[in-house]
This record gives sequence, structure tokens and C-alpha cells, in this order.
Amino acid sequence: MKTEIKELENSEIEIVGEIPIGDLDKYQKEALKKLGENTKMPGFRKGHIPENILIKQIGDQKLLEETAQVALKKTYPEIIKKNKIEAIGLPEITITKIAKGNPLGFKIKTAIIPKIEIPNHRKIAKEIGSPSEKIEIKVDEKEIENTILQIRKMRAQTSTPSNDGKTKEDIPELDDEFVRLLGNFKDVKDFREKLKENIKVEKRLKIRDKNRLKIMEKIIEETKIELPRILIDIEINKMIHQLKHDLSHAGMELEDYLKNIKKTEEDIRKEWTEDAKKRSKLQLIAYQIAKDEEIKVSEEEIQKQVNLIMDTHKEADPDRARAYIENVLTNEKVFQLLENQALENQK
Repeated sequence: MKTEIKELENSEIEIVGEIPIGDLDKYQKEALKKLGENTKMPGFRKGHIPENILIKQIGDQKLLEETAQVALKKTYPEIIKKNKIEAIGLPEITITKIAKGNPLGFKIKTAIIPKIEIPNHRKIAKEIGSPSEKIEIKVDEKEIENTILQIRKMRAQTSTPSNDGKTKEDIPELDDEFVRLLGNFKDVKDFREKLKENIKVEKRLKIRDKNRLKIMEKIIEETKIELPRILIDIEINKMIHQLKHDLSHAGMELEDYLKNIKKTEEDIRKEWTEDAKKRSKLQLIAYQIAKDEEIKVSEEEIQKQVNLIMDTHKEADPDRARAYIENVLTNEKVFQLLENQALENQK
């Protein structure tokens, strides 16, 4: 199969080619099987209609169109892999020539990961990063007491006194029995000690995330990136999906939320565009650093996390879960690399 690849503007490419008649024959077999499984005919079970009868029933044109769809669905990933194209998003596929007994002509337009040249990321991390591990984290009694009060209020029961009809909260006392209901705590003292450590961990994570953002913002500032629109749209779609997820936990639909704030989905998409651009740039830079530094995640690390997701979310798609986990773990290793530069600077 011959293909011609042409670079377009905004990090897009166009692939033009033809699938030979010989290759189309094998795709026709798959197309017939698919059509047979979805065609009803009296006297035959689905998927068991003889080929000659099925072709007569559906017609040559429908078979040709289905064969073209199957062929392009199989061919596109092969072209991408063979030519080492780093494509993103869904491709725009156009059939340019389709006729019985002729090769299938096609044109594919797809966005690709932009070519970027990042600055010396190790140097930037060393200069402006601050090692969070070296920072002393303090937790005072007031913070502990406030957190305990919040936990007690979360476990409060509402009662209605008979005299005035007003409701009030019955907040449970902090005692050994109460803390044992919360988890693996021996007594109040044990609970307070572990709570203090948890608050410390949360504070350190906030400092770490702030430090990571500071380093990445500086790298973004010094990096020129031509973002394909599709990347921005993908990021906005992720943000919309997260909003829907958060709203569902509050028992609210996106449509109701938008009515309450007097905005449309298009409004929030426009408002989030700049943030989506920033997120897209951050992801691209992390990807490029991982590539330049040859950062890889082991199969064992990926599978361990995928198994955890599949155990708790039986309906999740394993391939999507794997891609997500690999991305998260790779990004984490990139951030650790940058943080280590700041640590070396302190030695």
C-alpha cells in the first residue's frame, strides 16, 4: 500500500493513499461477518446467513461501504505505527475513491503531538525548586481541634425537640468508643497522634504540589508550543467530565447546575479555554521530558495499578485504564526527577 504524508499547519498532517484490491478481499470477509450478525432474514439465525444470500439481501453498495469502513479502521493504526506518527485525537477520514473491483482511495487528516524544544528543565528545577522533604511541617493544637470538630459534625445526628419543633445537631463526644468507630484506633490518644501525622502529610503534599507547579510554570513560560485545537478540546472535555462526576456526587445534573449559574456549556468551555491550554502545555512538556530522559514505567507498576482500578470499577475499560495509569505514573516520575534537582542543589 502506497501512502503520501504531508505536514499541515497547527501540528496536523494529511495522509493520502490507496488500499489495493487484494487487501480489500480480506476486509470484505470481516465486513460480511459483521453485516451478517446485524441482518435479519426469515429462516436464518443472525450470523448464519450464507454469503451469497446475504450479499443479495444487502446489495453490493452496502457491502462495499462496510468493507471500506473495516479496511480504514484496520489500516489507519498500521500507517501510524509504520511511519512512527504520534497522532492524537480521532482522525478525520475521507473516502476519495470507492468502486467495485478498484482500489480504495482515502485521505486522512489527524493532529499530531507538536514538536517542542524545552529549555534546560534540570537547570530550572535546580534554580527555582524547593525540596519539600527538607521543610519542617508544624501542626498546632488548634488545627487538630478544628479537624476533630469537623469529623464529629460529620457524624452528628439530627433530632427535633417536641417543645419548639426546631431541629438541632447531636454531636458525638470524642471518646475511645467514638474513635474506634472511625477506624483502626486504640483510643483517643492514638487517634489524635495519627490525625496529626495525616495533617502533616496533607500539608507536605500541598507544598510539594505548589513547588511542582512553580517549576512547570517556569518551563512553560520558556517553551514555545503550537497547540493543535484538538488538544485543547480534549482537555476541556476532561474538565467537563470531572465537573459532571463531582456534581453527580452532590445529586445534581450538569443541566441543573448550568441553570443555577445562568450559563451554558459553551460559556464554561470558553471560560476554561486558557486553563485548558495551560494543562495541555504541561502535559506535552511532561511527555517530552519523559522522552528526552528515557523515563519509562515498568509493566509490573502499570499492571498493579490497573488491577486496583478494575477491582473497584468492574465496568472500566482495561485499555483506557492502562493508558491512564501509564500516563499518571510517567508524569509522577517526571516530577520526581525535577524535584531531585532541587534536592541536589541543597547538598
